[in-house]
Amino acid sequence: MEEKRKHDFFQVCPKTGKLRGINFKNRWAKLLFPVLGLAALIWFLIRVVPKPSRAGYPCQRVAAPIAAGFLAWLLGVTGLTLLFKHITIQMKKTHYIVAISLMIVAVIATIGLITINPGKISAALSSPEGPNQPMGVAKGIYPGRVTWARNLTAATWDGATGYWWEDRFSSPAIIDSMVSGSIRALTGATSDAAAWDAVFKYYNQNHGKGNVGYNTAEKIAIKINCNNTRDSHAQSVNNINPSPQLLMAVLKQLVNTAGVLQANITVYDASRYITDNIYNYIKNAFPQIVFVDGYGGNGRVQRVWSGSVISYAQSNYCGDRIPTVVTAANYLINIPILKAHPMAGVTLCAKNHYGTINGLDHTLARPYNTYNPFVDFMGDRDLGGKTLINILDGLYGAKHSDTVPSKWNSLGNAWPSSIFMSLDQVAVDSVGVDFLNAEMGANMMANSDSYLHEEALANNPPSGAVYAPDGVRLGSLGVHEHWNNNTDKKYTRNLGTGNGIELFTVGGTTSPPPPTGSPVPTASPTPTQPPNKIIPGKIEAENYDAMSGVATEATSDTGGGLNVGWIETGDWMDYQVNVQSSGSYRVDYRVSSPNATGTIDLRIGTATLASAVVPNTGGWQAWSTVSANLNLSSGAQTIRLYANTGGFNINWFSFTTSTITATPTPTRTATVTPTPTRSATATPTVAAPTPVSGNLALNKSVTASSVENAGYPASAAVDGAGGTRWSSAFSDPQWIYVDLGAPYSVSQVKLNWEAAHATAYQIQISNDAAAWDTVWSTTTGAGGNVTANFTANTARYVRVYGTARATGYGYSLWEFEVYGSGGVTGTPTPTPTRVNTPTPTPVATATATPTISVTGTPIPTPADALAATTWYLFNQTVSGVTPAGQNLQAIQNSTTGWQPTKTISNVSGYWYSSTVNGTYKAGNWSVILWTNNPGSSSLVKVDLYKVNLDGSSAVLLGTQTAEAGTSGGGNHSTTYNFSNLAAVSLNNQRLLVVITKTAGTDLTMCYNTNDFPTRLTTP
Repeated sequence: MEEKRKHDFFQVCPKTGKLRGINFKNRWAKLLFPVLGLAALIWFLIRVVPKPSRAGYPCQRVAAPIAAGFLAWLLGVTGLTLLFKHITIQMKKTHYIVAISLMIVAVIATIGLITINPGKISAALSSPEGPNQPMGVAKGIYPGRVTWARNLTAATWDGATGYWWEDRFSSPAIIDSMVSGSIRALTGATSDAAAWDAVFKYYNQNHGKGNVGYNTAEKIAIKINCNNTRDSHAQSVNNINPSPQLLMAVLKQLVNTAGVLQANITVYDASRYITDNIYNYIKNAFPQIVFVDGYGGNGRVQRVWSGSVISYAQSNYCGDRIPTVVTAANYLINIPILKAHPMAGVTLCAKNHYGTINGLDHTLARPYNTYNPFVDFMGDRDLGGKTLINILDGLYGAKHSDTVPSKWNSLGNAWPSSIFMSLDQVAVDSVGVDFLNAEMGANMMANSDSYLHEEALANNPPSGAVYAPDGVRLGSLGVHEHWNNNTDKKYTRNLGTGNGIELFTVGGTTSPPPPTGSPVPTASPTPTQPPNKIIPGKIEAENYDAMSGVATEATSDTGGGLNVGWIETGDWMDYQVNVQSSGSYRVDYRVSSPNATGTIDLRIGTATLASAVVPNTGGWQAWSTVSANLNLSSGAQTIRLYANTGGFNINWFSFTTSTITATPTPTRTATVTPTPTRSATATPTVAAPTPVSGNLALNKSVTASSVENAGYPASAAVDGAGGTRWSSAFSDPQWIYVDLGAPYSVSQVKLNWEAAHATAYQIQISNDAAAWDTVWSTTTGAGGNVTANFTANTARYVRVYGTARATGYGYSLWEFEVYGSGGVTGTPTPTPTRVNTPTPTPVATATATPTISVTGTPIPTPADALAATTWYLFNQTVSGVTPAGQNLQAIQNSTTGWQPTKTISNVSGYWYSSTVNGTYKAGNWSVILWTNNPGSSSLVKVDLYKVNLDGSSAVLLGTQTAEAGTSGGGNHSTTYNFSNLAAVSLNNQRLLVVITKTAGTDLTMCYNTNDFPTRLTTP
């Protein structure tokens, strides 16, 4: 059978019997191919162009593959070279008629190559499945994800000057940042190193190697597309070719971040020259990286073909051998170019491997539901099966495989300026097809995506072919679909309607790629970085000395120029600065954002000096200034602007000397209840404590209103360790106070806020932790390092009392420091010594429990309850038992049966339990309040606390707010559900319910004590 095929004039599909083209194994077919091909092409053009429906005629079905094969052969420089060689041979053999015929064909071909319009490729693409109809199985850490990074400052060639691939027109810094942002977006990692580790682990897990990362002994081959350099290594062309800056950015990531040895990386194109503009550019930075091309020499290694490694499902003219550097590699990285093709429609990841295999079949844009050899080599273990990651170079792109790039009308008459990445080779090609189709319009070749149908459904393809290049039938190679439309560019995972592709724009948008609402930046070169910046002074954000993940764009802010954008969580910029003198400074940041999520940390090394919250300024180019305070030491140093949370732009930042000084609130004279005179008590002389300098709060006893969890205790705020912090519950208000151990003359408090800081708070002092005087306050706190100076006052307790938060989290302090000017003032009151004083028997009605302070408001004691100011849950002390209920003792005059009532207003009302020793189980708690004939509905807030009897702590367990009243007669209950509370242990403590009306009219409420939480268990 094979012998017969060698002599057949035409190639026939063994499955369908349809004519596919000329059989070049037949000597006469090879000789007459140019004449037959030209005739078929002319016949096809004459008949089909005036009436496209004739393409389905039987004669045209015969002519089309012959014409396509001839055009493919003709368009290549290699084809013309062979043609002229044939002419020479025929002349030498004196076959003048044949030689003259071939010469005519050569002239026509040359004219065709010169005059062909790259935009006029073929009939328009019309996919049979339509938009958002995914097929296949999505691949990747985020299945089906294709990242899209676009920055118009990455590509700025004017179309005439020099070469587009020069650094002045292809910004290395911007492209570096685009690659960095893309690899992190592809994996969800917060650093480039973690992202590459995730990529390698994903590959190895899916290739039976387990959850392991990169091994330094492993080799990587990188396929680039040098289709337009066919003359020499020294050839310089403006035709579309690989972007040296993108290749450099990828190599920087592999060598400097992923830890790949240079000598273990091979960059190759087995069929073309890798020219000097790429080779020298890379070799100057990475001299040990190996380059392999089709010719060798000048430092390059000539490719050596392997043995037969690819098995095709059907007969075709694609080669079955690949370079030995590829078979020896452990991983392959595929870097095609976003460009159209006159025979395939597109030349993306799949067709990029035409530069890997040793033979080509140019019957490419095959009809739907027919076999395609792309599937075989994209499923082969050494090509698509070995591919670690796909990186599509769309910085300039092209509308033809062999042309000089031109700007894209579909992208605002600008360069694509884009980089695409994916772990799904089908998905990234599908996205590339959609971008090209949007640009090409009616000039897009029909059937350009037919190979993607076969790849996505390789396990059961529409053609019925059995794809098994390695002897085992392939599964799906990835997911294919088309976006919804050329404007929105959304796939089913973007729309939440299916499991197809997700186009993930780096920067958090869909289209255009800058963050939503950001104007498309105008092309502008990255400025030359100046030397050390001076502090105090102003620093332009784009003048960084190093960065990770950011990019620049034109700004609309006053003064123009560039701002830094595309800032995501974990991104940073380093600046070499020279601080003129040590001291306190204020840093102002010029920022913009449509969000309210951004936070900027200013760091030196691992230490955070200041934090600032970026508010919602109204848009990506709506500019505002935020500030923070910090201390700096003099001298040259490197400061880092770190995006603790991203989603903002920054134009500049400046430093000025600053000390926060606030007008103190007048000191309130506290009323002191005199201590009763005790008989037989001697008052000894007590020496004054030794004055103390430095941080008076360091390692002292500290109390807070609440803690977020055990990992952020109140003590962390006074331990002197910059890496530990106190964090409160996520509600207002919250407080923290330090017990200095004795009264001191206090005049300064220093706070180092974490990103979750207070915007409105007070500095308060006290001598009894009950009555507090405010000595400093602000309602516009910016967080970071704050120094609060105030008039010296004598105090033992110092409190930070927050009433408004900057974020949805709680209040969080790295450090809380207290300073005095000269130590203790005045003579301390000595503690009396008791001499033989008997302990009196308490009278029940006269027993007073110390006042408990919750959020600064004194809570009445049980004795005060008799004055009808609170309700008091009173029963026996519980110790390690499970009570059936905690029933109310009616000790208040205003009662209705067992239910005490109270008018609820803006002034809080309270219920609290008796003393408890035990643990309440974790779970859902409920508090039920009853309303009796309210005048109108009211909004009531219920706070649940655990409180100490000595007034030293009140820990908020939860807060719930609900509409508490309905009009009409009768009693109405409202349930306040506290869901998923942690277990609550009490040791000689109480449970407290605080009820406050927050909106509406005052209302009368009663509390059913049988509904009080009663799941008390043995400690």
